[in-house]
Amino acid sequence: MRVRSSPSDFAIAPPNAGSTGAVVWNGGPPRVNGSPESAGIPWVRYFDAIRRHSLLILAVALLGSLIGVYAARSARLLYDADATIWINTTPNGTQQTGPIRQPQLLASVSWVELLRSFAVVDPIVRDLKLNVSYTRPADSVLFGNFVWTPATRSGAYTLTIDGHGQTYLLSTARGAVLERGAVGDSVGRKIGMSWFPDKRLLAGRQSIRFAVSSPRATSASLVSAIHATLPQDGQFLKITLTGTDPRRTARTVNAWAAQLVSSSSDLKKSHLLEFKTILGDQLALAEGQLRASEDQLERSA
Repeated sequence: MRVRSSPSDFAIAPPNAGSTGAVVWNGGPPRVNGSPESAGIPWVRYFDAIRRHSLLILAVALLGSLIGVYAARSARLLYDADATIWINTTPNGTQQTGPIRQPQLLASVSWVELLRSFAVVDPIVRDLKLNVSYTRPADSVLFGNFVWTPATRSGAYTLTIDGHGQTYLLSTARGAVLERGAVGDSVGRKIGMSWFPDKRLLAGRQSIRFAVSSPRATSASLVSAIHATLPQDGQFLKITLTGTDPRRTARTVNAWAAQLVSSSSDLKKSHLLEFKTILGDQLALAEGQLRASEDQLERSA
């Protein structure tokens, strides 16, 4: 048999009369700063924490904003320019019909090698002045008539224009003076440059920073930066180039594709001329053999 005791059977200890500030729970919800709090989300406690740490929150938000602005201004954006070229090739396993069969111009893997060859890249660097780099994209017009010569010294330079726009000072990036002259004359003759910047384009400019490198060094860097893909037995050659200047990168890719088409056309013409010569020799040999056979047939008759 079990005996159950009711709550009234247990004595409740009275509060200590000697203690002060005793808190007696009355069965209601807890209070924060004397205000009742709902039994759900403690919003009052959150608002109170935000009020007490408002300065710290404001400082962290301001610091994060400053870091974001600095990162956005100092970030170096990269742009990708793509071009796709259709290659008229004969897939492997496809046999040409006819008595005279023209051999294939290049194998599929050889088109990528032609794209990376200096015979294709050097004209692009020369025409677009890619061996000259500058800080402002609009300065491409200023260097439109720049010509690199074998005597040109590679390096970084600064062209400084006086306040009246009458004289210029050409110096290295470290400040060593190389040349002085009048605006409108040739710039950089002492270091092998052939450059006649338009006087109107220099109006209002104080300094122009630029760098010059050899065309072959620029071509080598472009060859290492270009990404070309041509699937096995495929007919679409895709080229991709990444750069910081979107317009210059796009012009480079378009010129690269056009130069490849032009170079392949020249190669095909020379290939056809050589094929024509071979066919002429074979025709002459066949004609000689035919005449010899006819003569032998007449003598035997």
